[in-house]
Amino acid sequence: MVFSRGRVQALLSGDQVTERSVTGAAVMSTGVSDVVGRAPARKPKARLPSRLGHELNTGLLLLLTLILAIATSTKDSAFLSPLNTSQLLAASSVLVLAGLAQLLVVMTGGIDLSLGSVVALSGVVVSFRPGRWRLLPARRAARPGFWTRGRSRQRCAGDQARLPAVIATLVTSIAVVGTAQVLRPYPDGSSSPAIMTAIGTAIAGVPLVLAVAVGLAVAIWFILQRTALGRSFRAAGSDPVKANRMGVSVPAMRLLATTAAGVLAALAGLALYSRTGIGDANTGQALTLASVTAIVIAGASIFGGSGSAIAVAAAGILLQTISNSIAFLSLGLAWQFWLQGVFVLAAAILPMLVRALRNARDRREVAQPSPRPGEAAASVPQE
Repeated sequence: MVFSRGRVQALLSGDQVTERSVTGAAVMSTGVSDVVGRAPARKPKARLPSRLGHELNTGLLLLLTLILAIATSTKDSAFLSPLNTSQLLAASSVLVLAGLAQLLVVMTGGIDLSLGSVVALSGVVVSFRPGRWRLLPARRAARPGFWTRGRSRQRCAGDQARLPAVIATLVTSIAVVGTAQVLRPYPDGSSSPAIMTAIGTAIAGVPLVLAVAVGLAVAIWFILQRTALGRSFRAAGSDPVKANRMGVSVPAMRLLATTAAGVLAALAGLALYSRTGIGDANTGQALTLASVTAIVIAGASIFGGSGSAIAVAAAGILLQTISNSIAFLSLGLAWQFWLQGVFVLAAAILPMLVRALRNARDRREVAQPSPRPGEAAASVPQE
C-alpha cells in the first residue's frame, strides 16, 4: 500500500512494486485526507497562485478584445454588424484550435513547426468528395489517424534519435506540405454541400466551430489543471529528469501531446476550410507562427510546464480581432504584425519584471532580521 496525503493512494503487488511506481503513486496523487483535529498549519505568505494568474490573464485578454472592438466600431459601425461578427468568430476558431495544439506540445517541452502544414493537408483532404477520390494518397490521408500516426512516428523517432524538436517537426512539416502539394498542385475541389453545411452551422449567431473550439479549451484546461494526467504533462515539461524519477513516462506524455495536437490541427484545417470552401495546400502555413504568438500572449512558458488552455483561446480571439480590425481602421497590413509584436514583447517582459520585483522583495525580507522574543518584550513600555 502506498500511503500519501493521509490516505492510501495505490495498491501495488508483484512486479508493480518498484521504486518508480511507489514514488509516482505518492507524488502524483490527487486525493487528500479528511482528518479532523489536524494541527493548524503555518499560514503561508499571501501570494497569487499561478493558476489564478493565468485566469486573470484570460480576463485581461478578453477585456483588450472588447476595448479594441468598441474602438473599431466607433470608427466604422460595420465592424459589429452580424455578418462581420460571424466571420470574425468563425476565423477565431482556427486560431483557437491551432493555439491549443501548440500549447500541448510546448507544455511537454517541445515545439511544433509542422502545425501549419497539417492544417493545410486537412483542408486539402476534405476538399475531395468521398465518391470522387481517385488518388491513393488522398484515400490514405482520409483514413482516421493519418495525421496522428505520422506525427507520433515523428516524435518517437525524434526522441529515440535525440533530435531537437525543432529539427524533427521541421522535417515533418516539409513532408506533410509536400503531400498536400501532390494532392492539390493548385487550389481546386470542393466538398459535398452536406459537409459544408455541417461545418458552417451557427447556433444563436455563434459558429459551431467556435463553440467546439471553446469547449475543447475548457476540457483541456480541466484535464491539465485538475487531473493526475495534467500533472504528468506539466511535470514532463518542467523537468523531464525529475518527472521520470517520480514515475512519469516522459516519452509517453510527449507522444500523447503530439497525437492530440495532430487531431486539433486537423480540426483547425476543417474550420479553415469552412471559410475558404476550396482545397489549397498553401493555406494555413502562417498558423505555425500565429499559434506560438497565441501561447506566448496567453502567458504560457515556452520552456514547458505551464499554461492555460482558456487563456490561449482568449489570445486567439484577440489576435483575430486585431487582424480583422486593421481594414476597418484604414491601417496598413504592417500594423497587424506591429501590434502582435507589441503584445508578444509585453507578454514576455512583464512576467520577468514581476518575477524580479518579487525576488527583490523576498531578498529584503530574508535580510531583515526578525526581532527576538526578549527584544520584543523589552520594547513594551513599562507602567
